[in-house]
Amino acid sequence: MVALVRFAGGGNSAEEPVTDPALFAENLSLAYDETELFSGVEIRLNPGEWLLLRGANGSGKTSLLKLLAGLIRRPRDARIDWAGVPLAEAAAEGGLIGWLGHSPGLIEPLSALENIQLDPGLDLHSAMDALRGAGLDEVADLPV
Repeated sequence: MVALVRFAGGGNSAEEPVTDPALFAENLSLAYDETELFSGVEIRLNPGEWLLLRGANGSGKTSLLKLLAGLIRRPRDARIDWAGVPLAEAAAEGGLIGWLGHSPGLIEPLSALENIQLDPGLDLHSAMDALRGAGLDEVADLPV
């Protein structure tokens, strides 16, 4: 069984206009052969919120994340929106959805900033924004 645990973050204050959720998904299900990994999963993650995904080995955590990233074909009746944009459009736009699986994919002698800048689509400003968003801007120049 996969468990989703929500953590409140910055979110919207009462004065801020309500925005689309950062992630909205409904009717998510996935099965391999005869084994159902999960069914009827719904997620609403607002800007500034964090979600912890817990479960035993083989319970479907990585598969759920791959489904949300568009790396696994979604069921017909499922809906996945990223920042109000349907998954198919978000994936086509590029840059809105990224995937970093079990292996970290980092080059150890390089700094966090240098690793991010390996993406040819990111300029220095965008790379620093990404680090700032993850709370890593103060250690951007340290080796990973």
